[in-house]
Amino acid sequence: MLRAMPDSPPAVATGSLAELVRRTWFLEDELLLLRALVPRGSVCLDVGAANGIYTALLARLVGPRGAVHAIEPQPFALRNLRAVRALLRSRQVTLHQLALADRHGELRLVVPRRLLQVHGRAYLWDADADPHVYTDEFRGVDDLTVPTTTLDALVEELDLPSLAFVKVDVEGAELRLLHGAAATIARHRPALLIEVEDRHTQKYGHTAAEVFGWFADRDYRAEALISGSLRDVTGTVPGVRNYLFRPA
Repeated sequence: MLRAMPDSPPAVATGSLAELVRRTWFLEDELLLLRALVPRGSVCLDVGAANGIYTALLARLVGPRGAVHAIEPQPFALRNLRAVRALLRSRQVTLHQLALADRHGELRLVVPRRLLQVHGRAYLWDADADPHVYTDEFRGVDDLTVPTTTLDALVEELDLPSLAFVKVDVEGAELRLLHGAAATIARHRPALLIEVEDRHTQKYGHTAAEVFGWFADRDYRAEALISGSLRDVTGTVPGVRNYLFRPA
């Protein structure tokens, strides 16, 4: 269900970035929201940083006095992130080779494979069930054992004085991450841009609606970028993967 927003949304960026996003198929439209969400000098997290597209833009937005912490458990993606950081000379970017979940320890990371590994579809798995049931579209899977911690523990370890923005792409494990992030979200009230889809959350035995409910219980509102405009939503919208959650 959609409704018009009662106040002004963050402006959608125009100019060279908008043109680049329009012309580049793998760049998400939600990148255009970041300029209005990320203040200069702020602290941000990129959880599931993959190849660093969000990390690179966040580093530019926060500037040299800000900080971006990119969290990514996959070694191949980490190599790409290091290359991006070196290319941009972004001293404000710190890389963390781990996964964020609801516990500290280790978990299995399932990486689907076609001819090559599909790093963007990797997901955490600790159930007894065969993970292949969720990878029928792929030729197979590879397994990694990766270190895990909670977002709360990471923020405490880093002694972050503030947290303005968190981007999350964890292929269905959003509630697991949020259960380990409750204290940080209550304290800092950051904006969060999260990929939420039922096709991914079903792996963990819940629906996307439960993610929206978790935020509603904490006085957050959900928004989605639809036809170029940011709109309030109460749940998932066909054709939309990423949702912005901000304090109401």
